[in-house]
Amino acid sequence: MGKEEREKIIENLLSFYRKETFFKNECSELLHQCCKNADECWEGMLNAEEIKKNSPWNYFSQPYIGDNYNGELICVGLNVHKGGGRYLQEFQIKGYDKNNPVHTKDKYAYKYQPGVIESLERGDINVKFEIGMKRAVEKGDIEKIYGGTPLWHRIAVYSKILLDGYQDGIEKRSMELADIYKRIIFTDAVKCSPCNNKSEPTKEMKKNCPDYIFFKELEIIKPDNILIMSHHVARRVRENLEYKIVGGSKDFPGSKRIFDYCIMEIGGKKINVLYIIHPTTYGIGNKKDLFPQFGDFVKQVRSE
Repeated sequence: MGKEEREKIIENLLSFYRKETFFKNECSELLHQCCKNADECWEGMLNAEEIKKNSPWNYFSQPYIGDNYNGELICVGLNVHKGGGRYLQEFQIKGYDKNNPVHTKDKYAYKYQPGVIESLERGDINVKFEIGMKRAVEKGDIEKIYGGTPLWHRIAVYSKILLDGYQDGIEKRSMELADIYKRIIFTDAVKCSPCNNKSEPTKEMKKNCPDYIFFKELEIIKPDNILIMSHHVARRVRENLEYKIVGGSKDFPGSKRIFDYCIMEIGGKKINVLYIIHPTTYGIGNKKDLFPQFGDFVKQVRSE
């Protein structure tokens, strides 16, 4: 896949988003106000004072696409935490000039500095966005500094293993991990970020949003591999009747499995779908011995 194919994916995604009400005015619309599923997904929450107070950050969040993406891999999470925003993921990952925000209506996006790539390059595993967080606390936008997350580091490690195979000590090779973001797409299956316990989506959001947006994104992107780090999303893959599982685990994702695998057929293309337990899952997901284990699992998948 060359530059033209990548640009075509981007334009097709934008065309799809613009057709839908959540993107009709270049990010001027809020998801809980304009999405066709809003009444169902936000029932009982629309008039809550906390939602009203914090609603300006609930913009549609569009996928991050690496500059050298060539069709290999899309990584998928559930939804963003405390910061909807169309531009949030891109700037979280790339970093940018804090004095020159692209979209000033995005309440949180301009505060995240440095980005994931810069943090990995300097050896930070738990990406904290510490500069922006301090200012957000000072302004009263958030109560306390977010303690950092291994998620972005683990995305890079697992992507590197999936694409290039496991190498001893890969988790410490900061520049290689930073570079992997140029090769992948990252998106969330649920675009809403309600202001509640860690922005946990409602059950209606978990059902409606993947069907409405995420699966259509997959139809456009058609990656060779999908790496899912959310059991909610993996379960929705299994439940979706339009996209049949054609290989691998029949009960994907297995409720007690750390790794899992199936094949989906999308638009006539068979795609490897790998699931791995979320890095922040207490006592399991953050263990470093998962790295070589995932490497062995990928080898097993490749041999089937």
